[in-house]
Amino acid sequence: MNKTIYATYIAPEGDSKVAEVGSLTFFSGQPLEIECTEANAGLIKMLSKNQHFKVSDNSKSPDEASEEATQAEGEVEDDSDDSAPAHRRRRR
Repeated sequence: MNKTIYATYIAPEGDSKVAEVGSLTFFSGQPLEIECTEANAGLIKMLSKNQHFKVSDNSKSPDEASEEATQAEGEVEDDSDDSAPAHRRRRR
């Protein structure tokens, strides 16, 4: 069984919310499943180097993944002195 990746188009502000790459149609912010095959290797490589695409191995949109990461960071225990400036606080 081949691995699957997800590519998400992130439309630049003021640009079309739809992008066509090869035979695939991407809608901004919606991950599209792509099977990792030899035939798709060039496409996956091209998308991963394009600033308007996010390529990952999970199906979460970049916003969901970012929100989840932010929530996980918030769960880190912060036992630093709250009176210290934020850039001086240490997290463990």
